[in-house]
Amino acid sequence: MSSHDPANAGQGRTSILNVGTRILLKDVMDQYFRTLGEFATHYASNMSTALRAFQENQIHIVIAEVDLVDGSVFRLVKELGGPSDADDELYFIVALEQKSPALEALAQELEVDAVLYKPFAAADLKAAVDKYLAWKAMPKDPWRLLVAEARFAVRERRYRDAEMNFQEAAGAAPTNPAPLVKAAQYYAGKPDPAMTEQMLKRALALNPNHVTALSMLGTLYVSQHNLDHGEALLTKAQQLSPLNPDRSLELVRLYLERSIDACKSAARIDASNTASKLLLGKLLAIQKDYVGAVRELERILPGLRDVPRNEAQTFAALARKLGGIAK
Repeated sequence: MSSHDPANAGQGRTSILNVGTRILLKDVMDQYFRTLGEFATHYASNMSTALRAFQENQIHIVIAEVDLVDGSVFRLVKELGGPSDADDELYFIVALEQKSPALEALAQELEVDAVLYKPFAAADLKAAVDKYLAWKAMPKDPWRLLVAEARFAVRERRYRDAEMNFQEAAGAAPTNPAPLVKAAQYYAGKPDPAMTEQMLKRALALNPNHVTALSMLGTLYVSQHNLDHGEALLTKAQQLSPLNPDRSLELVRLYLERSIDACKSAARIDASNTASKLLLGKLLAIQKDYVGAVRELERILPGLRDVPRNEAQTFAALARKLGGIAK
């Protein structure tokens, strides 16, 4: 998330952004905020307004509900730059209707800094803000400072320095998987699949239930068409934290790959099986392999009649249009 300095905000006051309509009622929260003292406060009823407020103001603390009018706290965290980074100053608090293992797992995966449970009082809010003030004053762990230096080096395109910083960060906290996962995120974006895999395997050796490491490694394996290993890792991550929508989508992609493989296998075993070939063409179109979809559908079109023929023509026409493929 973006870096903010309270000393430069407004009149030197710490700034709080309140995002929500069900748990974080504006009137109630305004009363609570008044008990805190000199804090600049902002209110947003949805994610779009929250992002605009964040861009227009120096925000130090975000308090948000999980389900927003036009998105979710998951999307909000991602739009603000992802889970808390080592060099960041933004403190993220999530407000939940009730204690829920699934929601708490998502909050942990998002690396939010604190959780408030309904009903909460002004004293609970003050305790959360006091934690922020203590966190702000606390010296950062050496590995966090090294990761911050690495990310700064990446922004300046000093990639060799960045990689040395990531390596030193892992060495500074040899029993902590977090710096290894941060390094893996860098290598994944590079991209360097071999180093990404190495970092994630080392992280999982330290903590076999590290959800982000499981998810990243599973996604890497799926991209390499190593579907069995990918599915095992993604499924385990989803069992530990079932509310991550990106991982749900990755599992859908995986099952789509499996379905395509099954259709190809059926077509090889029985070349006259037009049903498997028709389904293959549809699935390729859904996968956005428009050239492959048109090829498969037009290959079987002469042998189809009635409803199957109409389906093949419809999907072939759609694939041509979406893929910009001329007849």
